Amino acid sequence: MKSFYKLVSSAKVIHFLTFEYYHQHKLKADRNTSIKNDRDGYPYVFVFFDYFCTKIKPIQMKEDKSQLMNYAMNSGLILGGFWVFKYLFVIGATQFPFLGIVQSLLSIGTPLILLYFIVKYKNQIEGSRIGFWHGVQFSMLLFFYAGLIEAIIVMIHVLWIDPNYISNTFENIISIAESLPVDQNTIEQVRNQPVPTPFLYTLNLIISDVLIGIVLSLLIVPLAMKIEITRQNENSRKED
Repeated sequence: MKSFYKLVSSAKVIHFLTFEYYHQHKLKADRNTSIKNDRDGYPYVFVFFDYFCTKIKPIQMKEDKSQLMNYAMNSGLILGGFWVFKYLFVIGATQFPFLGIVQSLLSIGTPLILLYFIVKYKNQIEGSRIGFWHGVQFSMLLFFYAGLIEAIIVMIHVLWIDPNYISNTFENIISIAESLPVDQNTIEQVRNQPVPTPFLYTLNLIISDVLIGIVLSLLIVPLAMKIEITRQNENSRKED
């Protein structure tokens, strides 16, 4: 994207020099006639190019990648902190199984937090407008950074708190598969697979978080795009 804007900037310079050359040439050809419109007789390709160049700046402002990355990182810290808090119930569920139910209920907070941050990020953009794929991209980055925060507590858990957690989870998955109408050959193939290392387990968790963020964003971004009326009502209440 940066190389594209460099190319456009260079093209603008060429466009400016070409226009100035044409302008000076026309003045020399007809010094007694004032030019009412600088584009009279100007090649249509440059007229179109001039219109295109005027549209580049607003597009660049709307797709400010630094603003996207910074806001996704800052929001990811909060969402990641929520996931760390939620993961504490996963750790406690090994001793108190009912905490696993609490952890599942807290999962409802993830889409609500995603909706909040998308709406808040939309309000930071000039014009308070956000495209669908722009919102999906923000959600993907948000879940990626939050996954990195969650990975810290996960690594502490599987390396020092409960080193047998991954192997026990793997065995539970096989036990559940055996209780289902699944081909025994498939179960044996799964059983023969090596148990993931803590690093691979954590990496898969981050990838899963990003995929979940993409799926949720497909549903939540359209909703967030329509919450402009609520924001206007809140502003009117503050004024009152």
